[in-house]
Amino acid sequence: MIERTDALDFSDVCWDESVVIALVREIAALARIPCAEVRVVPTPTAMGEVADSPGWLRSSADPGPEVSAWHPRFGRLARARNVARWEDDLERAAPLGVLESPRHRYGRGLWVRADADALLGAESPERETDRFSVCTLVIGYVGMMCEFGAPIVSAGWSPSAQTGEEFGVELRLGELLTDAFCAGLGYLAPAGRDILVCRRPAIRFLDQPDEFGAAPLYHHDSGPAIEFADGTGPFFLGGVDLPEWFHSAVVDGALTMRYVRRMPLRRHRIAAYSGMPPAARLDGLRADPVDVGSTGTRLYLIHDHPDLDGPTWYMVMTDPSTGREYGEFVPPEVGERRSADGAQAAAWGVAVEDYRRMRLEG
Repeated sequence: MIERTDALDFSDVCWDESVVIALVREIAALARIPCAEVRVVPTPTAMGEVADSPGWLRSSADPGPEVSAWHPRFGRLARARNVARWEDDLERAAPLGVLESPRHRYGRGLWVRADADALLGAESPERETDRFSVCTLVIGYVGMMCEFGAPIVSAGWSPSAQTGEEFGVELRLGELLTDAFCAGLGYLAPAGRDILVCRRPAIRFLDQPDEFGAAPLYHHDSGPAIEFADGTGPFFLGGVDLPEWFHSAVVDGALTMRYVRRMPLRRHRIAAYSGMPPAARLDGLRADPVDVGSTGTRLYLIHDHPDLDGPTWYMVMTDPSTGREYGEFVPPEVGERRSADGAQAAAWGVAVEDYRRMRLEG
């Protein structure tokens, strides 16, 4: 359902270069990392081409399962256990109101919004997205606070005197990394006596994640779903990562239903269905037109969809801003009412009377 794309532009991803550079210099001083110059690069891949290996942010020996390669310079912030603790605590706490601001804090930590979480979960071919991820350290910082008793739904936590004395450097690093992340820093890497930085990418979802941390589905029908400053990045449709050529073929309507049906991987078929224009989606299927709504929405009953069981309801709409048609499956209980306006209203989450009134009022 490509029509639900949340197409963020880079203007929606905060990037304050001067603030980031100043914070990185402070982080480097505190973590004892040489920093003659802070250089901005467009992608984590560009970092991997010139960054030190093993480098200052890598351990000299293979890290154990509980210690990441960041550990020598960032201590407990880099512990894999703290990342897991953060995730577990959020699942249990389910706090409300977390969508108020990207800087919403609990105690001295940051509620890491979906744009941060996506950097951990995205299936990316570049290992540098994990190797140099500032997001991992920010989440580890919040997990560290939880480790020392911070209730994640409380804004009043501060470390005990003993904790502050023993782990004061890591707590201060966590604060600085959080502020740098809020200013747009996504990745950090050493290169000789310089430090490389890369801004967070624009990230686009099929559906907006809710306040309880539900995993988003990465999706964009006009380019990479996770897009770096140079326009590159992984392509997703309906949460499925795809090669660029395949993504383009799907959204351009170049694939026929006959071709899609023969694809061996079901996840690729589902991704193709989610991105195909309605005309391509319905081509070759036995689809009966059922109703036309007040704004031109068309409701169909598909009898023989290859990857769905039984009759399937499907509506076709037109984006008024682009004139482009897009389609969406309709739940059976809604489709059985045989009303295009009713299907559109259900997609919006309103009563059909309210939907018609909103359309009349413009």
